[in-house]
Amino acid sequence: MIEVGARVPDAEVFILDSGAPKAVRMTELCAGKRVALFGVPGAFTRTCSGQHLPGMVASADALGAKGVDLVACLAVNDVFVLAAWSREHDAGGKVTMIS
Repeated sequence: MIEVGARVPDAEVFILDSGAPKAVRMTELCAGKRVALFGVPGAFTRTCSGQHLPGMVASADALGAKGVDLVACLAVNDVFVLAAWSREHDAGGKVTMIS
């Protein structure tokens, strides 16, 4: 587990940018931001779809009010699967999906 205030590893990850996968460094994505990063075993799984993502979507505004600049979900799925999952849970604009 990453401790509060710790720096994230400088790994290459992918986000969906204008409908296409875009490689970014975690350090770039998080630079100068307070980030609430959570990981899930997989999109569309029962627990992740029933609790993890909906809970973070519901909490996104409250986290923002407490100074969090970015709420991000890291999963092993590709960015297209994560985009579909995000749409299903109305997470757009609240939770950034990272593959």
